[in-house]
Amino acid sequence: MSIVFDSDFGILKRTIKDIVRAKREYLRVNYGINIDDSNSSIYNIIASSLALIEEEIINELNLFFLK
Repeated sequence: MSIVFDSDFGILKRTIKDIVRAKREYLRVNYGINIDDSNSSIYNIIASSLALIEEEIINELNLFFLK
C-alpha cells in the first residue's frame, strides 16, 4: 500500500484526513474491516496521530526534492 508515492507523479501531497481515509478504505477493501468515521473511535485517534507524522514526512520529502 503506497499512499505517499505515485510512480507517475512522485511524492503526493496528502492531508491527514486523506491519509486516514485511504487507510480505512484499504482495510475495508482488502480485509473486510469496516471502521466508522467517528472521531472518537480508537482507530481514528491512532490513525490520525500516525498520519500527522506521515504528513510531516511527505512535506520534508517534497522540500528535499525541490532542491
